[in-house]
Amino acid sequence: MKVLFLYVSTNMCRDGDLWYYDEGVASVAACLRAAGHAVAFRMVKTDDRFDEVRAWVERERGSRTLLLFMTSLMFSAYGHDLPETMPIVGSLRTATGLLTGFVGLHATTNPEEVLAHPGVDFVGRGEMEEALVELCDALDSGGDVHRVHNFWFKTEDGVRRNPLRPLLRDVDALPHPARDLVPDEAMANERDGILTVVAMRGCPMDCNFCSNPVLKGLYRGNGPWTRFKSVGRVLEEIKAAVAIDPSLRLVFFHDDIFAFGNAWSREFFARYPAEVGIPYGCNLVISQATPGFVEGLRRSGCRQVQIGIESGSEYIRNQVINKGILEADIVAALDLFRQAGIRVKCFAMMGLPQETRWRYRESVAGFARLRPDMVQIQVWEAHEGSELLGSDRGAAALAGRHYRPGADRRAWRIKFYFRFFHRYVALYEALDAMRLRQPLRARVLRVLVDATILFRHAPDLLLARDHDGRRRWPAVVLENRWLRRLAARVGGRFWRAALAREMHLASVYTWPADMGPPPSGRGWVGSVRVDGRGRSELQPAG
Repeated sequence: MKVLFLYVSTNMCRDGDLWYYDEGVASVAACLRAAGHAVAFRMVKTDDRFDEVRAWVERERGSRTLLLFMTSLMFSAYGHDLPETMPIVGSLRTATGLLTGFVGLHATTNPEEVLAHPGVDFVGRGEMEEALVELCDALDSGGDVHRVHNFWFKTEDGVRRNPLRPLLRDVDALPHPARDLVPDEAMANERDGILTVVAMRGCPMDCNFCSNPVLKGLYRGNGPWTRFKSVGRVLEEIKAAVAIDPSLRLVFFHDDIFAFGNAWSREFFARYPAEVGIPYGCNLVISQATPGFVEGLRRSGCRQVQIGIESGSEYIRNQVINKGILEADIVAALDLFRQAGIRVKCFAMMGLPQETRWRYRESVAGFARLRPDMVQIQVWEAHEGSELLGSDRGAAALAGRHYRPGADRRAWRIKFYFRFFHRYVALYEALDAMRLRQPLRARVLRVLVDATILFRHAPDLLLARDHDGRRRWPAVVLENRWLRRLAARVGGRFWRAALAREMHLASVYTWPADMGPPPSGRGWVGSVRVDGRGRSELQPAG
């Protein structure tokens, strides 16, 4: 049996490539290979033509398997990519006659929606390592595939909905992921010498904006949700990857929360420098930022951490998404990391419920006060079954507006957030610094900067929440090119310095100065790797 994985995503790619190696697909592929099945993977880019994708499918099915009609076509996609994905699904299903299914997060949380499409034969829900192997074994042997757990199938009698199987308990027992499935040059991180590693399954947090509580609820009673690879197994994976590619110069742990456990973290901090010794980065939560933990990160070679702050607005952060972290806690944590010489990237989430234009401005000013090294913007993905989606849908109903998450998601993906957020964080940072030396000038410039925040590209949902919840009046924002030019002229050097700072805020990585020259090529401007926007937009003004 051969499984062809097609990855259609406008979100998880940069410069036409994947951001990083995908542990989920690589782990499933390794299990399929171990069971005697074949696999292939293709990234479907936004500018790919249908005949190119079809030619790849026909070439793969013909060159590596004899039983052509038993080849299975698997899609992985996020909800906001469905408009781009579904035409490909239907056309390929018609052109090739292959059994076609969906796996991944959106298929797991929205199986009815996905299965309703005429080009989809089945959906796979949850963890796929054991489930997909069993499905392929059944297809090879002529067994009853409709009884395989974790899958929903279309049948002549309707939809067959099989239950989820218990979660994998011993993740160390899985074969090493198939990192060769996608060549390094097709992944931005690996191409730049940054090895992506996953050490944990199932986030222990219950953030109401995330898919994690939804998935945890689906699996309730089917085993422990949070599971760790042993430190020894993680180090084995890293050493095996470095042996194949000695040019790797950084490791990034892509767990939702890295080293969440005292015993695990102590063993890792003790063993990693001696057994691997490559500088690394990771994702953390604010509560982990204790002096002892940060010192362990520093001693073991951590150079960059990423932390989900989500909003600079205290109201949004604590009353809407229940993060439960005060600005003082964040400031204290960032100070610890700075003292340890560890750079901090903060995540900012846009499009959250109750985010008015006024609170958007509050969020910008809040991030400016924190002064992180980098800020990565993400747009809230409304996961079916989540508490936050339920509250927002209810608010929309009270306002007499039909909630259309798909349409709203598409509206959020325009340049409004991604172009201007970093710029205004940089401007507010510069204003805060100026206030200490030139308070009157800083006050005048603050009025001008407030007035020039652009809302012409604001998503429909944000505009619909135009009234601030406390003041009950619109967050009036001017949009006048003459006013923007005036602000630039009055600000002078201040304005140019803020634009230079914007490039660093928008960076994905800042290459450590003591690690030799930074990677060159796509996405890099000097020692920083910037996001998907054009380089010209990030160059300091002349």
